[in-house]
Amino acid sequence: LMGHHGNSPVFLGGAKHLYSTLVADILLSGPLPKAYLPVLSLARTLDESVKVGVVTDSQIVQIQSSLRKIYPPESGNESGKAGKMTSSSIRSISVHASEVRSLLKKTITAAIAAMREADPQSLFLNPVTDKIAPGYSRLIQKPMCMKQMEYTDYNTILDWDRDVQLMFRNCITYNTGNEGQWFRGEAKRQNKVFKDDIYTQAKKIFEEESAKILPAREVQKKRKASGTGAIEPLEPTKPKKRKKDDETLPSMQALASMLLSDPFVIRILLDRLLKSLRIDNIKSSTLPVGHSVIPSLLQLLQLAQFSKQLCAIRGKGYMVPDVGFEQNDEDPVGFQLLRQFTPLLIKLFLEAELDKRTSIPKDLLAAARSLPTRKNMISLETWKNTRHLHILKCLVQGAMVHVCQPGNSYEESLTQTFPKFAHALSQFAPNMWEERPFFHSLIQAITRHKNKLRRGTRGVIISTWLGWLKNSSKKKDKKGSMFSSAHECFLNLIAEWAALGNLLLPRDTLIKVTTETVEAVNASEKSKTRKFKEVWKKETFVSIKELYQHLLKNLTNEQMKEWKDHVGIEDDDDTKDEIP
Repeated sequence: LMGHHGNSPVFLGGAKHLYSTLVADILLSGPLPKAYLPVLSLARTLDESVKVGVVTDSQIVQIQSSLRKIYPPESGNESGKAGKMTSSSIRSISVHASEVRSLLKKTITAAIAAMREADPQSLFLNPVTDKIAPGYSRLIQKPMCMKQMEYTDYNTILDWDRDVQLMFRNCITYNTGNEGQWFRGEAKRQNKVFKDDIYTQAKKIFEEESAKILPAREVQKKRKASGTGAIEPLEPTKPKKRKKDDETLPSMQALASMLLSDPFVIRILLDRLLKSLRIDNIKSSTLPVGHSVIPSLLQLLQLAQFSKQLCAIRGKGYMVPDVGFEQNDEDPVGFQLLRQFTPLLIKLFLEAELDKRTSIPKDLLAAARSLPTRKNMISLETWKNTRHLHILKCLVQGAMVHVCQPGNSYEESLTQTFPKFAHALSQFAPNMWEERPFFHSLIQAITRHKNKLRRGTRGVIISTWLGWLKNSSKKKDKKGSMFSSAHECFLNLIAEWAALGNLLLPRDTLIKVTTETVEAVNASEKSKTRKFKEVWKKETFVSIKELYQHLLKNLTNEQMKEWKDHVGIEDDDDTKDEIP
């Protein structure tokens, strides 16, 4: 079983990794040597989680307890901790700093909202131009207004106070003489309200709330002392060789990694991780690195990912990956997952939520129409160079399926949201041809909208999928998307839409889409023998051919013949009686 697993082509391969499920069944079916009790304990905990479809905090603690016995830490780790800055302390400092900065931003934003209420004429809201105030730019060297403050990231609350005082001082400096008396009086009045009320309260709230923010490590220590159990990631280790006297028995490390790579286990780990990112981090406005569970879940998924390589060498070597609290050039994946890209996934969730709210008349639709076109919160270029992060690709796929579900998005908002997730996926997996589990889940989510799906949204989905079919990750690839899961699943989606009638997919649109699909798969193929008209009658193409034939039954005989002539295939005897 280890040999089969080591030869598996992909990570998180669904049914292709059922070898791991069989290993779990074997371990749970009979007595094991005493040395293998930690592996048995791990198998039992994971089996309990799979049965209920969720992994709890206490089960994560049990999983890590078993893994610490299976993957012993580096010798001397404990003795080397005293008297120097460790990864834990660096992590705590960085988390503390980011949370304090986030709190400061929120406090200043709320205070500026109070300043707007104290300025009914909006004198200090927008930048002052020479058109409004002649000669202003010559007299005032450093202009300031509330809008500028909103877009400034302040390091301290005192820095913000200095800008507020500068704003009022500029007003008094420019508005001299009798003509400026009212403006000077208004600046002094608002400054008094600011000093006596707004700034005093903002400073007090900020100091009280920032005092509550403890480094993540301190929070975990308190949890441990209170008996609730701290979810601490495993200590990373360098690659180790297995002891020679143990080589006659199966490697415990390889067995443990196979248990973690069981597709049912992977599913609940990814599900828990996505929920934590989507709910906990967004609601608390914190980063994944400060979450009590996310670092550990990412590390467990990394261990599962290593199972393929570990089994390929029959468990003769092993290592525990770095969780990524700080940058590690030797093992950068953990840092990239935890500190660089999972925060971007949170922002994608926020983008989807904002797209949803700006499509609702009673929410933010009116505000969105009155403002300039909203730009993306993150540059899509930031998703580049992520092809090797398979775990992150699975998370983005799961997130995309989630936002496509009715209720999590609206038919109107999907027009904006779908391309953002699709672009991120194109960076992880330029070749999306064999992502069958993802395609099946995505189709199920999309078709639940039924005939409520707008034509504009349908058009975005079609154009995105055609892009997946055309794309080739390597110029030297001999095989394209002709026989791919992407091709077959896309036809299934079109068939589902066609079954809803002409309202969603009229005949003319069906002809256009199927023609474009043929052109897309032909464009992906380099060999003439793999072009559409060459494979139409091959046995290996039967399953996809049957889908085309099923779709063509929605057309008249004349339209069917015209379509076949256009794509260059011979007319079969699959004509049908004309629809009256």
